[in-house]
Amino acid sequence: MTAALSDLREELLHLHYVGQRYRFETKANLNKLIADEEGKVSSDEVLQKIQEELNKTLPNIRSKVVWSKDAAAIPDKIKQFSIVYLEPSWADKSKDLVLADALNWLENRGNDKREFKNALAFVVPNKAQMDKARKGARTALSISGLIEKKDKKKASSEELEELNELTSKAKDATSEIVAAVRRLYEYILLPLPDTSGEKPVRLESVDLQSQLNTSQNLQERVLDALKNYVFETTTASKLVSLSGLESPDKEYIAGEELVSYFFRFPTLPKMLGVEGIKKSILKAIEQGLIGYVPSMTISGEIPVVDNPNLISFEKVIPADELDLAGYLLSPSLVNKLRTVKSPEIVETITTDAEEDNTVELIYGSGNSGSTTKRRVSEEKQTVEYKSEASSIERTVLLDIVNGKKPARYYKLTSSTDKAKIFQLFEVLQALSDKAEGMTITIEVHAHTQDSFDLSWIRNAIEEPLDEMDIQASTRLE
Repeated sequence: MTAALSDLREELLHLHYVGQRYRFETKANLNKLIADEEGKVSSDEVLQKIQEELNKTLPNIRSKVVWSKDAAAIPDKIKQFSIVYLEPSWADKSKDLVLADALNWLENRGNDKREFKNALAFVVPNKAQMDKARKGARTALSISGLIEKKDKKKASSEELEELNELTSKAKDATSEIVAAVRRLYEYILLPLPDTSGEKPVRLESVDLQSQLNTSQNLQERVLDALKNYVFETTTASKLVSLSGLESPDKEYIAGEELVSYFFRFPTLPKMLGVEGIKKSILKAIEQGLIGYVPSMTISGEIPVVDNPNLISFEKVIPADELDLAGYLLSPSLVNKLRTVKSPEIVETITTDAEEDNTVELIYGSGNSGSTTKRRVSEEKQTVEYKSEASSIERTVLLDIVNGKKPARYYKLTSSTDKAKIFQLFEVLQALSDKAEGMTITIEVHAHTQDSFDLSWIRNAIEEPLDEMDIQASTRLE
């Protein structure tokens, strides 16, 4: 009887239960009030509530992308494996359409082609669970609105009883959202090489529902489901094989280039991040499978290393000394660089007391027809480089060349014309991205066969500089 009356309250919206008694009243009961309030809750508010509950199950890390509206919102060229949690509209798509759209997002990033195709996995929502989450969220938001309208201090005993019942219903609605969100994502789409040869890449479906009991953390469950596909590290021998350094045609590769392969190409193992790859590189160096040098000059048939003692091979080196901007070397190239300084070396020693004591080494590059001069100033303790084939004159502190001191200060002086000014600014932008601080001094000599207009000079040049608080001095002749 009690159960029947309780069910009637859901249907008869003017049947009340107060003081352990049922009675009809002219005013609507709580179920009616909640139903009316639900109609005022917008779809955006519902989705925001679901996303809030979803974010509670996800760690605050960069390697996740939640509810991107389009492919352009998913980052590219990031050296880490990212999990893309697709937004609710994907739950309404057929499996064929999900595959087609996800493959398009993998291949393209807006109007650009995506480069790092081996660094993503798409997690697809389930329609039934999404509907349950929407229902729970709408009810929770409507009850929250009702509770805010009731004044606890002035409430009668009957109203307090209703308030307690509302609070209980709010907890039930929240539990419904949590349960739905926990089961919200059904399977993962993972890019793998297409062995059939029809396309370069296919999307493999990986079940996620079987991982429900492994963890409350959704990201952990996804990674657990992908444990046979995505790895923290790889073996040293496999890394060397993938680098191509076992081939006689390839004797060196930049560390950053090799690392990028793991995130670019689905034919390579998928890696969680860079640190695992660095560990494999360090192991390969220790085992003598590859060598490493922080910098070298690539000219002619054999690259030039200023100080062969900086080559690491068959030794343990600290992780913080491995700069991926450096080069990984084949064992055969390590032997060449340690035994051969240069194809030709001519030494000139200056002893004039009025000049700096210097040693000038001229490195010939065989049949290439160009030479590189390496000038060591004993007084200034610097090394100067000048190649006939290059427009750059480089000066490096000797302690930096010898690996005794880190390079922390860089000065660039350049002169160019108006045709190349924007390319120069692109280079300065790249330097700015690497530097923590940067000061730029610009000296411009501009001329015209006609005449510069004084008002234009003031309005277009001098006033904008003044507004930006950029120090400058001008001279007009």
